[in-house]
Amino acid sequence: MKYKYGILLLLSATTSLLLTDCKKKDDAPPDCRIITASSDIESYNFTYDTERRLASVLTLPTNQMSVFEYSGNIVTITSTENGGTFVLRQIVTLNERGFAANMRMETNQSGTKWFNKAYQYNGTQIIKSTNTSSAGPSSVTEYFWENGNLKSAKLGGSTISYEYYLDKPYQSGDYRYLLELIGMEKLYDNKNLTKSLVVDGETTLFTYTFDDQGKISSITFTNANKIVWDTDR
Repeated sequence: MKYKYGILLLLSATTSLLLTDCKKKDDAPPDCRIITASSDIESYNFTYDTERRLASVLTLPTNQMSVFEYSGNIVTITSTENGGTFVLRQIVTLNERGFAANMRMETNQSGTKWFNKAYQYNGTQIIKSTNTSSAGPSSVTEYFWENGNLKSAKLGGSTISYEYYLDKPYQSGDYRYLLELIGMEKLYDNKNLTKSLVVDGETTLFTYTFDDQGKISSITFTNANKIVWDTDR
C-alpha cells in the first residue's frame, strides 16, 4: 500500500466502495465497515478481526498486502508485495482514546531507513505533530480547531483548510474516514461531515448522497478531476 494521504484526490475516474459488517448500538445509526474500494487505477480489499479492528488491506493490481498485529496499545502493520517482498513497516502507538500518539514508518527490513511522527493532543483534539526521519531535519505541523472540527493544518508555509456540513454529523464513509483506512492512522474525530478542503489554492468539494436510513450512499469529489464513491450495502 502506498503511504500517501492524497491518494483519494489523485484518482481520476469513478471509484466505488462497499460497506458491510454493520453493527447497531441502541438507537444510534449502524456502524458499518468498508470492505472494498476501487477505481480504474487501483482497488482495496479490507478485512476485520473478531473485535472489528482492521486486520488486512490488499491493494490491487500491485498485490500489496498490509497485515495488522495488535499488542496492547501498539499496532504493527507490515506491508509486502509480489508474494512476500518487504515494502514497509508501520509501528503505531495509540493513546488512551485510540488515536495515534506516535507513528514510525520503516522503509527497509532492518529499520535503518525511517520516518516518524509524534502527535500531541489537547483532550480529543490533535494540535501538533513533530516529523523526523533518518534522512534529514525535523518539521512541525500545527492543527487548528473550530466548533468541534479540524479547521486547518499548517506545515511550514503550506496550509490545508477545511469546511464542514454543519447540519450533517460525522459518520462512516466521510472523506476523513476513508483516509484513515488507507493511511492506517486515526488522529481525531470531527463533529461534522467534511464539505471541502483547500490545498495550495485548489479547492476540493465533497458532496454526499444518503440512503433511506440516513447512511452515506455515495461521495463525489469535485476539483480538477471528478471522483464518485458509490456505496452498496
